Amino acid sequence: MISTSASTATSTSPASCSYAPQVGDGRSMSVSISTDSGTTWDNLGSLTLLPAEFASTAENIAGFAPASLLRVQDSGVNGNINPLTTSQFNQLMSLSSGTSGIYLQASPSKGAALPSIAGMPVSPVSGSMWYNTLSNSVMYFNGTTSVALGAANTSTGLSSLTLGPALTGNGSAGVTMTAPGLLDLSNTGVAPASYAKVSVDAKGRVTAGTVLSALDIPALSAAKITSGTLSASNGGTGLVPTASSANQLFGVNATGSGTEFKSLIPGSGIVLDTTVPGQVVISATGGTSGTSNANVTLAASSLFSVTGSPVIGSGTLSLSLASQAGNMVLASPNGTTGIPVFRALSTADLTTGTLSTAVIPNLGAAKISSGTLSSSVGGTGLVPAAGNANTLYGVNSGGSGNEFKTLVGSAGISINTSVPGQITISGSGGGGGTVTSVGLAGSSLFSITGSPITSNGTLNLGLTSQGGNMILASPSGGSGTPAFRALTLADIPVLPATAISGGTFSASLIPGLDASHIVSGTIGNSLLNASPSLGGSSLVLRDPSGNFSGGAVDVASLSLRGSTTGFLTMTAPASFSNYSLTLPANPGSAGQVLTTNGTGNLNWMTLPPAPWGVSGANVFYNAGNVGIGTTSPTNLLDVRSASGQFSQIHLGSNDASGTYAQASLILDVGNTGSNVWMIQNDYTGYLKVRNSTGSTALVLSQNGNLSVNTMLQYNILDVAGNAAFGSFAGHNMAPTNGVIIGGSLGVGVPNPTMLLDIGGAGTGVEAAITNTGGTGGFPSFDISNFDNNQNTAPLLKLMSSQGTRGSPLPVNSGQRLGSIVATGQWSSTPNQVWTGASIDFTASSAFSSINAGTSIAFNTADNGTNTTVQRMLIAPNGNVGIGTSSPSYLLDVAMPNANAVAAHFANTSASGTAPAMFAENTSTAAPTVMMANNGSGPVLQLGTMGSGIRTITNATGVSCSGWTGPGYSGGNITAGGAANCSTSFSLSGSNNTVICSPMSGSQPFLISCSSNGGTLMINIVNTSSTSTAAPTGFRVTAISF
Repeated sequence: MISTSASTATSTSPASCSYAPQVGDGRSMSVSISTDSGTTWDNLGSLTLLPAEFASTAENIAGFAPASLLRVQDSGVNGNINPLTTSQFNQLMSLSSGTSGIYLQASPSKGAALPSIAGMPVSPVSGSMWYNTLSNSVMYFNGTTSVALGAANTSTGLSSLTLGPALTGNGSAGVTMTAPGLLDLSNTGVAPASYAKVSVDAKGRVTAGTVLSALDIPALSAAKITSGTLSASNGGTGLVPTASSANQLFGVNATGSGTEFKSLIPGSGIVLDTTVPGQVVISATGGTSGTSNANVTLAASSLFSVTGSPVIGSGTLSLSLASQAGNMVLASPNGTTGIPVFRALSTADLTTGTLSTAVIPNLGAAKISSGTLSSSVGGTGLVPAAGNANTLYGVNSGGSGNEFKTLVGSAGISINTSVPGQITISGSGGGGGTVTSVGLAGSSLFSITGSPITSNGTLNLGLTSQGGNMILASPSGGSGTPAFRALTLADIPVLPATAISGGTFSASLIPGLDASHIVSGTIGNSLLNASPSLGGSSLVLRDPSGNFSGGAVDVASLSLRGSTTGFLTMTAPASFSNYSLTLPANPGSAGQVLTTNGTGNLNWMTLPPAPWGVSGANVFYNAGNVGIGTTSPTNLLDVRSASGQFSQIHLGSNDASGTYAQASLILDVGNTGSNVWMIQNDYTGYLKVRNSTGSTALVLSQNGNLSVNTMLQYNILDVAGNAAFGSFAGHNMAPTNGVIIGGSLGVGVPNPTMLLDIGGAGTGVEAAITNTGGTGGFPSFDISNFDNNQNTAPLLKLMSSQGTRGSPLPVNSGQRLGSIVATGQWSSTPNQVWTGASIDFTASSAFSSINAGTSIAFNTADNGTNTTVQRMLIAPNGNVGIGTSSPSYLLDVAMPNANAVAAHFANTSASGTAPAMFAENTSTAAPTVMMANNGSGPVLQLGTMGSGIRTITNATGVSCSGWTGPGYSGGNITAGGAANCSTSFSLSGSNNTVICSPMSGSQPFLISCSSNGGTLMINIVNTSSTSTAAPTGFRVTAISF
């Protein structure tokens, strides 16, 4: 059992201290374990928590700050891309270092260098370019052959350029350029400006610009004129008809300067009739006989238009409805009885309407400022002038166009145009006759008086009186003669309720109204007057047909809506026995609850005192411990389970997937909010432990992964920061992002026997020390010993075995015991390394309890090769071999080639003793130094010859008095030739051996010398193929016995 409680919390800060955690601050966690259900607790120590190296909030990753890392982000969202391949990484490195061969590199000092190729590429493609190092020219491949790019002023390239008239060279047009200069476009002569009309030549250059003329405008359809008014001077009327100009005529005004609407005014004895569209009928009403004329006149209300009145003698009176404004209906008065009139539908008529939006034109007539609009496209084709004063526009006799028409009065007719805008037509006579009988008949819609007329009189026509709110309409649901009737459901279109903005509907005026006709909006309560009135205990019910009725109804649920927002719904169970509930007669007192007596009567009751208290929506208990599953709780909350069951507390959320789908347990000390821990299971499925600042200290995933001080999990255990284990835990501070272990650490080893025990099956590197920084520093492996015992020292141990760790077997002869290898990276591709040197430890025999024979080999790779070769061997018996793998002596040196120096002893200082090789034997036998050649026997021997070592003479600067031989010519030694010379050299002994070498070690000579008494004979071969200089001197060493 693991627990975090108040008894384990500690504080080392003063009570008044205010602490805000910082990014770099250390954090620690203390864990206690109880094995006796919380009676006693064992503290496991404090674990320091620091940010993980790979955490999203880490300060650095492998020593790099976040800003120094390559990151990918799109529109504020972190990207997730594939890692770079080795080839891609090498290309990036080559680009950054400037060594990439994929792209051309530009340099301010060198320009961009094309690839250099001797001749041409092996497989060029069209467009390939390169620098030909053979011809020192830039080349390109045109798909068929390679072509050299020439340079100006050269015999192989472009030497001159002749310009056409559209180009200028150094300011002159059409010249030939033979030297570098300024190439520009020629001036076309068009001044810089914006032009509505331009001329363009075949090359696309503007050669002229001007404004538009009438001839530039194409023939336009009259439909293009959608706004404005075409003036009379351009063939239009200059006028826009309106309702007030009905039945007027277009005509030229009195001055002939424009047009105007003209009204025909009937004078005495003249009747004008405009009832027939497109006609103006002018009739005379009088005669010349001087007798009385009998006539019949038809008078009607403003609802009608009367024609044919008066009738003189005999004739026909015509009656039609007068023109009305749009959307007017013929209906009886609103809300009362009376004569029908044309009026708009009122709210009592349940009518509505919508206004159409005007079409916004795209071309105004004002745009036409010249020309004359032809009558074929709706214009007049005429332009008024003074000679057309007071004429009218009309169609010519052929119907092919318009013309100005002059009204001419015949006998008895006079035309008067003196009043602007009027044409008065008067008559002075007419035909004669008498009226015998003129009658007027009409349907029941009309009321007719004065019919018939037998001599003179007036016929009167009016609508008959109708009941209130009756409309004149065609039959409902079929064709027929209109009649006055009540408005039906079929007369009402589908209307939005928002169109009904006032008044109150009477149920009697809505015959069978289908609710489907109300398709949007909301009908206000003030517009609905339910009838009959509902009683105090009644509800309004809407039947399936949409009709409302009042009375007691049964409902499954009842909703109570708030006065502003929200509603409460009370719903009955789906199935239950009927019962009734009777509410109390009073509202009760604060804190009381409703109780039932079992018969359905509800009463208010005050709850008796209880351990639990209520504060608003909160329930609390302060009197003692609370037990669940136990009657004797020992803690504030004590949960016990029955035998054989688990003791569980379930904290959950009904929000299965949202932000609030989490369960939390908060542990607070002192109720101050500063020492709070929260154990949380959130909607992501992770168990988290958070501190008082909300930071996550521990995260446990469903698969068992645990992370400390980081939300990210990549391993079974992720710790963001430093950590201490074993005896160091709780006692020592680990370094930043480091780990200290007070005990043994096994890596791949289940039972480590050392402080660090690394193991593993198979091959491969099992431990690596790497400097990944790229610059500065070097990886090191330090073994230190701090001990007062002088016989102890740091130990680097390499061990090999046959078998396994649990069942080891002895090593065999020839088995490698261990190696120390030095390698180096040889390319920019990772892990491309060569071994440069190594030290190999090899068993020279099978190991046993008495046998551990081992040899040590030293290997290096020479310059110019990547293969290591054994250079020195220490054999099991201690013999050291240089150049041989089987040394026969303590030091056995094998020269790899002829004429090589096996050992060189030199004194490099300007003074001091000469170099010496000293052989000493403590026995009576004299030491022997032998130099041998397998072909010719001993050359130099120091040993038991008489009295031992004699005199060794070393002389420098010895020169020959003259050279002889076939290879000597003109003071020089022929390359590859041979020569010899002789010189005197003092030798003290009788048995002498001499060694000669040239003064200059860099000169390619093979030299041998011999002595003949006091004369030194020198033979030389020049091994060079070029040099002919002879040595200037020799170094001679003579050993005399």
